[in-house]
Amino acid sequence: SSRGLRALIGASAVLGVLLAGACASHKEDAGESSIHVATEGAVTPGAGEGEWAPEEWEPTVHIEPQRVTDAERNQHREELMARRAQEYGLESPPEVELIAWAQSMGEHADLMAECLQKAGFPAVSNGVSGTYFDPGVPESQSDALDLAYYVCDAQYPIEPRYMQDWSQAQVGLVYDYWEEYFIPCMDAHGHTIDDSHQPSREAYVAAFHTPERIGWWPNDAFQRLSLDEQRVLKDVCPPYPPDSAMYGE
Repeated sequence: SSRGLRALIGASAVLGVLLAGACASHKEDAGESSIHVATEGAVTPGAGEGEWAPEEWEPTVHIEPQRVTDAERNQHREELMARRAQEYGLESPPEVELIAWAQSMGEHADLMAECLQKAGFPAVSNGVSGTYFDPGVPESQSDALDLAYYVCDAQYPIEPRYMQDWSQAQVGLVYDYWEEYFIPCMDAHGHTIDDSHQPSREAYVAAFHTPERIGWWPNDAFQRLSLDEQRVLKDVCPPYPPDSAMYGE
């Protein structure tokens, strides 16, 4: 539904269906009267903060950067906005001029939040992959929010290479990053992640692009943090590898 999409737009628009499992916690709870309400909470700094720097993590796989032509980029935007119009139920979507391509998940979240704020909605970016509303948006403004999301996403779409299905090499890279850096980093900052159901690397990579995909997303732990905690940890324990490693930049 369009309501579910609005709640997931910051993350799933970046990596398509690949992030749907990882971002499930952004969906609305049944029966809520508002579209989305950001949760605030006390930040638990934890230990070892100065010892963690994601850019210093050594990638286990070399990813070749994907090249996208201007024609491919423009076609991608046209197809994206056609899907958005259908998802939001916009029979006559407005013509929207492109302002800039978002060059990362975090940048897209920031641009979307700023754009939605200008449209009159209390949007807040977590600086990583999500856009929230604090306070929530009343149901009476649902249609107006749909239109605002359409316009903002058309003005600041995500660079196409960030929306492609992950290659097997990228899946393996993400697995290694979670195991070697993200999970230990979260643990060092007071957020222990249960690894009792962690699959082997081989099984996870082999099944990822099949109906038997293994539902292991340790970065769900980041999504479940309060917005304050996400802001504190986004540069220390980001839920995905640095773009330089993930996309070969």
